[in-house]
Amino acid sequence: MIAKIATIGFFDGVHLGHRCLFAQLRQWAEDLQQLPVVYTFPNHPKESLEGQETNMRLLTTLEERECLLSKEAEMRFLPFDSIRQMTAEAFMRRLYSEGVKTILMGYDHRFGSDCLTDIDAYISIGESVGIQVIRAKELSQDSLCHVSSSSIRKCLMDGNVERANQMLGYDYCISGVVVPGNSIGRQIGFPTANLSVSDKKLIPKCGVYLANVMVLGQGDDSVTYKALVNIGDNPTVGNQRLTIEAHIVNYSKNLYGQQLVVRLQRYIRSEHKFSNLHELQQQIALDLQEVIMQE
Repeated sequence: MIAKIATIGFFDGVHLGHRCLFAQLRQWAEDLQQLPVVYTFPNHPKESLEGQETNMRLLTTLEERECLLSKEAEMRFLPFDSIRQMTAEAFMRRLYSEGVKTILMGYDHRFGSDCLTDIDAYISIGESVGIQVIRAKELSQDSLCHVSSSSIRKCLMDGNVERANQMLGYDYCISGVVVPGNSIGRQIGFPTANLSVSDKKLIPKCGVYLANVMVLGQGDDSVTYKALVNIGDNPTVGNQRLTIEAHIVNYSKNLYGQQLVVRLQRYIRSEHKFSNLHELQQQIALDLQEVIMQE
C-alpha cells in the first residue's frame, strides 16, 4: 500500500487559506515521498449534528467543491456520520489502516469526539498509532488576515463581494439552470435569465451586481459575457419569492434549460421599488453604464 499524507476538513469555498494548506500538503508529500490525499465530507458536519433544523448555507455546492478540490490533490469522501463518535485515536487508526502515515493538520483544525485542543496531544496519539502529525502554517498575508469560510459568508451577506473574492482567490460563483420567469425584463427591453439554484447555496445580499456569465452546453463554455444580476424579490412587480436574474449583455440565444455559471464581481446598488416599469427601465439603463465602464 502506498504511504499517504493526508489533511482533513470540509473546505467550504476552497479559499486561499485552504489552498495555502494544500500547497504545504504537496510540499510535504514531495519531501516524504508520500501520496497527498484530501479527506472531506459530502455534507457539512452541521447537517449531521443539527439535522433538518440547520440553516447552513454554503459557499460551494458538493459538485463545485469536488471540482475545486480535485485540482489540489487526490480526494476521498468520508461520511461524517460514520466517524462522528470516533475519538481522535480511533479516527487515526482508521486512517492508518488506509495507508495514512502522516497527517497535516490545519493550524486551527481539530478532530475527534474527545474534543482535544492541544496539538501536542494529537502528536502523542499519532506516535502511538504510527502516524506523524504535522501542524500546518497559517496563511500569512497582512491584507488577507483571518481568511475563513465564515468571514467570506459574512462579506457576501453584507454585499462586500470584492472582499469575499479577494479571500476566495476567485469570483464568487452561483450556478443554476435557466427556468421561466415573469418576462418583465423582456417587456422593458432587458431580457433576463431566471436561475434555479441549489437551496444549500449561500445567496448574497439582495441587490444589483456586476458579473461575468458563462453559458454551458452550447459549445461556447469558455466564452464569458458581461451581465447585470439582480438578486431579490422584484418589489416593483410584487414578486413573493427570491429570484436570481441575469441580463447578459449582447446575448440573444434561447437559454431555457441551459446551465449558467454567474461570477459576481461587484455590488452596484440595493434593490428598489420603483413607481412604474418605466422608472425601472431607466434605472437598468443606468446600471448598464457600470458594465460599459468595466469593458
